[in-house]
Amino acid sequence: MEKNRVELLIYGPIFDSESNPNSSRRIAEFLMEHSDAEEIAVRINSPGGSAYSGIAIHNALKNHKARIIAYIDGMAASAASLIPMGADEVHINSCAQMMIHNPSNLIWGDEHAMRKEADNLAKLKESVMNAYLTKVKISKEELIKVLNEETTYTAEEALQCGLATHIVEEVVREGVVMYSGPLNSENFEEYMETFQHTIKMELPSIKKETDIMTMTREQLKSDNPALYSEIIEEGKKEERARLQALDTINVPGSEELVRKAKYETMESKAEVCLAIVDQGLPVTPTEPGTPSLHTHSVDPVTLVTSGKVALPGEETPPPSVEESEFEAQLKAGDRLAELYNRGGK
Repeated sequence: MEKNRVELLIYGPIFDSESNPNSSRRIAEFLMEHSDAEEIAVRINSPGGSAYSGIAIHNALKNHKARIIAYIDGMAASAASLIPMGADEVHINSCAQMMIHNPSNLIWGDEHAMRKEADNLAKLKESVMNAYLTKVKISKEELIKVLNEETTYTAEEALQCGLATHIVEEVVREGVVMYSGPLNSENFEEYMETFQHTIKMELPSIKKETDIMTMTREQLKSDNPALYSEIIEEGKKEERARLQALDTINVPGSEELVRKAKYETMESKAEVCLAIVDQGLPVTPTEPGTPSLHTHSVDPVTLVTSGKVALPGEETPPPSVEESEFEAQLKAGDRLAELYNRGGK
């Protein structure tokens, strides 16, 4: 059975705010909502942000039972570089980068406040280093050196030092548009329009050619009982409506046609009406000036399905609201299309 796999997108700055989709709270809630996921793909393109938010997201990923695979799509810098350290695998695109550096902060105060903040930053640096040291292939002393120098890594360099486990070759496609930034009520519509034109990079677990998946009735019932029940109920509703429509046909001599339509050919009322016309059974116009169904210049499909002709035994259709010629053509086209799709001639 296919894995229960979900995707988490972290594009844009990382900081804790109710309006930021990349806040540690929003991502923790996403992970809790998908507590039954077996694999989570985390796609990252972020310049960083709050170190504490990055650490919280890192820990949330590590604590999830699913297999976590991080994909560096563009940049994982500063606090964003901590996030993939919580993954089981880190796949970096061949043209993407990672950047790591020491934590920093802006403060205001006297000499005591400055010294205290320096001590706090030193402790935060230790926490950050603990995250990197779970992945990197360099010593703690070498890590301190590259942090002090604020080092940017290409994909190959990230692989060599252990920040990444795989390199993903670039997939070039026409018309790919990427959106980066926090979402809000003002730019959500723009994001959705952009998203429709976005073609995501293929993941290793997705085949390049589209597979056609077939499913038996038993499989559907077992894998998705709710959908199965919905389909059955919808089918019952449509069949009930078809039978009720056929019951309104009371043309003398049409009894056998109606019986076969109900239980053998599964034809619609409109199709039976056409069969009645073909057999030359008597049908009477109900509106003055309405041509007979057997007038060769009249299209029987349009006439039968238009509602302007009542079969013997039926009530005369109520007068309809005057339609424009365009609306009448649309309705007639819809009726003919339905007959064609159902196998009508």
